[in-house]
Amino acid sequence: MSALLNRVLPDDDLLVPDKVAASILGLDNPKTLANWRSQRRNTDLEFIRIGRSVRYRLGTLRAFVKSKTIKG
Repeated sequence: MSALLNRVLPDDDLLVPDKVAASILGLDNPKTLANWRSQRRNTDLEFIRIGRSVRYRLGTLRAFVKSKTIKG
């Protein structure tokens, strides 16, 4: 299935679930993302709700990490 998605969608448009998104962001607990959503924190981290499922675009995650990078 993921091979098919890779051919259909550009990398930045791939949708990933909470657990994968949390891993990409370096979070220990995927529930942190649910807390952020309910508290309206980090609103620049856009998500997509499909029914009960929440997904994040890979490009959005990359941009979020880049925006939080501190240059020394």
